[in-house]
Amino acid sequence: MSTDATDSLRKQRREGLARILCARSIVFVGGSACEPAINYCRALGYSGQLFVVSPTRTEIAEIKCVRDFEDLPLIPDVAWIALRPEDTIATVERLAQIGVAGAVCFGAGYAEVGQPELQERLVKAAGNMALLGPNTTGFVNFVDRLAVMVESHGTAVPERGIAVISQSGTFGANLALSNRQVPVSHIVSLGNQACVDTADVLETLCDDPRVACFALYVEGIADPTAFADAAARAFEAGKPVLCLHAGNSTAGRELVVSHTAALSGTPDAFGAFYRRLGVLQVPSFPVLMETAKLFVAGRAPAGRRLVIETASGMDSIYCADLAQAHGVVLPPPSAPSKRALQDLLPDIATLANPLDVTMAMWGDREAQAEALVALSRTPCDMAALVVNAPSTTQVDSFFPAFLAAARAQSTLDVPCYVMTNLPEGLPQQVTADLRNAGCIVLQGLEDGFAALDLACRYAEYSNQLKQEGGPDRRLLAACPDTTRQTKTLSETDSKSVLAAAGVPVPVSASRHSIDCAVQDANAIGYPVVLKAVGAALHHKTEVGGVELGLDDEAAVRQAALRLLQIEGVETLLVEEMISDAVAEVIVGITRDPILGLKLTIGAGGTLAELLEDVSTLILPTSRREIERAIKRLRIFRLIAGWRGMPEGDFDALVGLVEKVCSFAESCAETIVELDLNPVLVRPKSCGAVAVDALLVRVDAP
Repeated sequence: MSTDATDSLRKQRREGLARILCARSIVFVGGSACEPAINYCRALGYSGQLFVVSPTRTEIAEIKCVRDFEDLPLIPDVAWIALRPEDTIATVERLAQIGVAGAVCFGAGYAEVGQPELQERLVKAAGNMALLGPNTTGFVNFVDRLAVMVESHGTAVPERGIAVISQSGTFGANLALSNRQVPVSHIVSLGNQACVDTADVLETLCDDPRVACFALYVEGIADPTAFADAAARAFEAGKPVLCLHAGNSTAGRELVVSHTAALSGTPDAFGAFYRRLGVLQVPSFPVLMETAKLFVAGRAPAGRRLVIETASGMDSIYCADLAQAHGVVLPPPSAPSKRALQDLLPDIATLANPLDVTMAMWGDREAQAEALVALSRTPCDMAALVVNAPSTTQVDSFFPAFLAAARAQSTLDVPCYVMTNLPEGLPQQVTADLRNAGCIVLQGLEDGFAALDLACRYAEYSNQLKQEGGPDRRLLAACPDTTRQTKTLSETDSKSVLAAAGVPVPVSASRHSIDCAVQDANAIGYPVVLKAVGAALHHKTEVGGVELGLDDEAAVRQAALRLLQIEGVETLLVEEMISDAVAEVIVGITRDPILGLKLTIGAGGTLAELLEDVSTLILPTSRREIERAIKRLRIFRLIAGWRGMPEGDFDALVGLVEKVCSFAESCAETIVELDLNPVLVRPKSCGAVAVDALLVRVDAP
């Protein structure tokens, strides 16, 4: 199908999706399996029309059945189907013929169980309909009281909330029904994403003012280009996108295939992809929920400075540890804060941040509120009252603290949070009352601090992206022809190709004899490096295939004689010796199965795999992205000048990486892998040089 035809089909399906997400009429197909879905729709308060088609039943869930779609009084907006695959395909084809906007295919048994042909037939039958699934639980539009969902996901109807887009039915249910009380506006379960994918729903709901932000559960992205466009739209609309990406382990990626038949890609590539789009990748489900609270309420902090009040020495110490771990800044109390606090606190209290007001003030709402307000005279971006609430049945003693937080929030210009020591134990009504007072409850100190870190990170990166003109949506679509053989170039040939592309490499010569190697060493100038080169010698150091610091002819002869005895050696490579390196860096190009070419920069040399100090970017990239990627590395401290050591040539390293990226982009259809390890970063103004290289590409046709 042509690009224009594909775009037209996607546009039609999105129009259908917009219609079904606010459907005014629903038809259920599937016998008794429809009853829970119908009952949930009623429980939510749906005011539209409900129909049931069944050739064998007269009534289901107190709705009179009709035998065929032709017997319906109108063409419904959406159909919910719970049938076997063959029957589902026939039903979808019939629905498309009569002009139904979309269908929800609850049943499984398609690509996720090794039956891709059934899924292909289903997609063909759907035509331009918006089809969710197959293997989906359905969707809920809470704000419009619309449910086309297999079972109840709660009946709370917020004015504004988080839209959940998930490849799992469980994800949405757990979020909506959790006692952490995250307001949810929509839940859309995608299943196998045969027709409608994450990008379609994200784009469709982006302009809904009742959607504050998005929560994604992703196992694989069907169309990265469409996803990039949709994520950029959400960013431009000021709606944060939080993403829990599954399949980050080998076992997880294998399970993804059997769950939703998705190809998950590599975690480092997706991390880079999300980062450049402003998508906030979260480490866990609980952290996602706590972070979502901040965005839905519009109470995310503008900066990292936090003042904390506790009534426990343990809580104060633990909060200090967590703050440091998550990059949250705890400014010491200012002089005005100290003066105000001295009149409030008992003599045993220490004026610090976090501030332990001691149990002497426990239960005194006014004193606790005044202390928090006084502490907040210290320049800060947010304030928090930490409360122990271990039991939902014994909360009377905690009420003064809750009231104190609400009172403090009414006078503060920065967000005020109640942070509970444990994630459980807080009555839901208390959480709701505090939220109504403008005070957000973060449940569990670990999850709460992680949420504050993520919210700050989003603000920081958003500002950066805005200054740079918005998210970078670019992707390289070209892939090598997998039917052609791959070829691994020798180090000599790899460097020759790279040198032609402008990548700095050492002065070198390739020779087959000892005498010629000596002649080249004399011409290059001592000291030199001598290497054994062969198609099978990819890790030369492991077989002793490198001789460093050879100072004269005799040393070259002796080294050459030894290297020629190594199994697999074909030629000798003589190179100038780079002896002033500040740091060793690895620069690599590999291919992600979903996102295409990716760049890896990290600590190089023989310890590269051990240290695992790497940053990943998606190609094409920019100089600014490359600079930031290098600065994220632990090894950057060496390049910046560690403990009196010379500063490395950072600009030269960035320039070398740019040349590598330009080369990879220019041959995106043939390159399979490129490994430069190490790249030696020399002192400032002295350059950076790739002293080893390995290029793998497909053979020319």
